Parts: sequence; structure tokens; C-alpha cells
Amino acid sequence: MALKVQYEFLFAGRDEGSFLENYAYEVNEHRGDSGHVFVCLEIQNNPSEAEAMGEAIFSALKTTFFAETEPGAESEGYLRFENSLKAINRAVSDFRKGKLNKHIGTVHAIVAAIEGNSLYLSQCGDSEAYLIRKRFVSIVSEGLYDPSQKDGDLFMSIANGDLEPGDFVLFCTTRLLRYVTKTDLSRIVLPSSVQRTLSDLRDQLSGEILGRIGFIGAGTSLLEERKSLQDEDSETFQDFGSGEKTNVMASFGPLMQKAKKYHHIMMERVRGAKIFEKTGAIGRFTDSIQYRLTREQGVTKEKILALFIVVILLLSGGIWFVRNGQVKNAELLSYDQKLQAASQMISDAESQAQNDKKAAGSILQSAEDKAKEVLNSGQYRDKAREILTKIQGARDAMDNIKHVSAVVAADLSTQGVSSAIGMVPGRDRYFVFDAHKLYQVMLDKVQSPINFEQNEDIISGIYFDEKDDKRWQYSSDDHSGGRFPQGRSDH
Repeated sequence: MALKVQYEFLFAGRDEGSFLENYAYEVNEHRGDSGHVFVCLEIQNNPSEAEAMGEAIFSALKTTFFAETEPGAESEGYLRFENSLKAINRAVSDFRKGKLNKHIGTVHAIVAAIEGNSLYLSQCGDSEAYLIRKRFVSIVSEGLYDPSQKDGDLFMSIANGDLEPGDFVLFCTTRLLRYVTKTDLSRIVLPSSVQRTLSDLRDQLSGEILGRIGFIGAGTSLLEERKSLQDEDSETFQDFGSGEKTNVMASFGPLMQKAKKYHHIMMERVRGAKIFEKTGAIGRFTDSIQYRLTREQGVTKEKILALFIVVILLLSGGIWFVRNGQVKNAELLSYDQKLQAASQMISDAESQAQNDKKAAGSILQSAEDKAKEVLNSGQYRDKAREILTKIQGARDAMDNIKHVSAVVAADLSTQGVSSAIGMVPGRDRYFVFDAHKLYQVMLDKVQSPINFEQNEDIISGIYFDEKDDKRWQYSSDDHSGGRFPQGRSDH
């Protein structure tokens, strides 16, 4: 029994800086059945190598699972999936060997394959896989990972079983049941509409999750049922102009198959939830056209020609959309990599500052240039501002700069002071002066001023405290010096 598999991607929640990605690959004619492989991945605390690790894991799975094996081997799919896990573990081990501290970050991942009606999967970290069958939710990834083996293989055990038409498989990078109950999850799932299911799931999780979660949803249906329906109904079309029966699908079917094939190519090349939501509509639209051709009567050559033109326009628009999306995705990826590099530079500068502040300053300047470039582009503005704030904080720490908030001690405007030129602290008070007046401030109260000679200007002053003898000495603008007119003052 061959199953038709429809899948979509979803990312939900706010970004916390970890690397989050979904991967999928599909082969339509692998040993007579279609084959799919999936990776639902999150890597934390390794921003510099996370993307390369993700590509290596996906490449090892895709290449090994679809490799040729001996014909007639028992459990052939299981053996190829087992070999795929070994290849993934070797790829991850190579990354670990290249690190002095053997640290590759924290990995949460589901790797899975669907071939025919068989599902194979493995898991590491907090990621989980769920099977929803007839409104019953099962966790099918439980017990596959041993967290005690910190430096061992990521993937150690395999779960496998047969899928049935109407099953829904959900892969996610964290424990979903912490945010939604099994009852709610079973109510949300619609195997016939994967996109709507993931959309409803995102709405259900809105406001509940603090981090960011990646999902892959896959729904199954019976492939032979639709195929037989098309074969049966395609013979019933009649060209009323000639009175002869015409097999419309014989002429129009290959074109629709090409449209579907191109749809699968776009699904492989363009990764990301928003892109998949749009490109997924192309496949559904071509299915709708094909279904209408096989069910509606009175299809003429003129209608077929019109539909042919529509499909050509659709394909042209799809080509433009995919190319434009690829350019946009490449641009966003470039900006994201620059921000990750800038974040890593901050850490490097903080370490370098202990030995060489000048070199640390150069590193921070490079990080600032990258962050400003992203900020000026209009993309990831919040994240760029956050990194610029961290850069300024690192510079302040290197220069021992501490920021304090200003505190109002007294309001000099109550005595009409508009241009004070100096302040001298005393034992239990302080004095403020301008060119001709002296103001005594006690606590937060400004006393009445003391006037000096109008023909001299005060330019500086100092407070004396000698055996409770409080005297004020001032300097005039002619630098001759002087005291209060009476020589002493209690002020």
C-alpha cells in the first residue's frame, strides 16, 4: 500500500538566538514508491557552526538513506535508515573533533524517513515526534535518547512502524505537550489539510511559549484511490463537437504532472514556513484543476487550451516567485550570519581585553560595523540594536566606565541663579557662587545670597575648616585675592 504524503513547515514563538531549521527531501520513484526524509533541528550555544552542522546532518541522512543496497535484503529501509544515523553521528563527531573543548552546542533534533507506508525516526535532546491516528495522540519518539552520554553519538535508537491513510505525524524541536494537551492537539489536527493544522496549532500556542519552536507536519492519504478515480473518469469525457470520445488526461495529464514536479522542486529548494505556505498552494491548485478535468462534463478543446495558458502563466509566476524568494532568503541569511558573527566578536573581545585592550577595541569596531550594516538595511533592526547595546557595554567595561543617574540636590532657580560658576563643599553644607554672589545650600534649601563688591568678579573659591573657624576665601578677576569685607563670616 503506497501512501501520499503532504507536509508543511512551521516556526512559532520569539527568537532566542538559537539556530532553528527544518529540512525535507522527496524522491517520487524510489523502488516503486515515493520516499521522504525530514530533519527538524535546533542547535543552541554554537552560532558559528550551527548552520554548517545542520547542512551536514541533512546531507548525511539524504545521501545515505537513498543509497543503493543489495536487492532483496530484509528490512532494507530499516538498514538504510540505520546506516544514515551512523553517517550523521560521524559527521557530528568530525565537528566535535575540530573543537578544543569538544563542545558543539546543545542539539535538539528529529530525523525521520517515510518510504511506502513505513515510518523510521530517531531523536535527541528535547525534541519529540507525535502520531495522531483517529484522534488518538501517541508520543512515538519516547525513550530513543540517553542524555547521560554527553560525548557519545547523538542518535542511538530507532523507532519504526507502519502508517495508515489519515495518519498525521508531527515533529517538533521541544516537548509540545508542555504547552498544549493531547485533547487539544487531537482536536486541531486535520490530516487532509496540513497547512490549516499548523496554522491552528500556531494560534493555539500564541502567548504560551517563551522561546521558538520548529515544526514539521505530515499528513497521509491513500494514493491508489485517487489514481484509480482519475483512470476511470478520464475515459468519460466526450468532445460534443465531433461526437467522438477523447481522453483529455492523455493530452493534458503530462502537463499537470510537470506542474506537480516543478512544485516539488520548489518545495525542496526553498525552505522556511512562509515560503512553503505560498508554494504549497501551487500543488493544491494543480490538483484542483486535474480533479475538475476528471469530474466535470463538457470539456472542450477551447477550455483545455485556456487551461493550458493558465498553467503556463502559473508556472512563469512560480519561477519568478521562487527566484525572488531565493534572493530574499539569501539576503536575510547573510544579515543573520553577520549578526551572529558580531555577537561572537563581542565574546572574543571580552576575552581579549584582559591581555590587549587595543586588539579588543578593533574587534568591537568590526562587530559594530556589521551590526550597523544590518541596522541600516532595515532587517533584524531589534536584534541589531541589541548587539550595538552589548558592544557599548563591552567598551564601558573595558574603560571602567560606570553610568549613574543624575540626582537633583537643590533647585538654584528659587533664588534666581541662572549662571553659577562654581560649587564648594563644606562639612555639613555646600556653597554655590556666581560672579558677585555666594549661595549657601543646606540639605535641599538654598539660602539668601551674600553680595560682594560690584567692582570685582569671583572666579574661584575654597572652604576652610580650622577648629570650627569657617572662613571663605575667594579670588577676584584681578588675581589680588581677598576675604569677606568683615574678614569672617558664619556663612
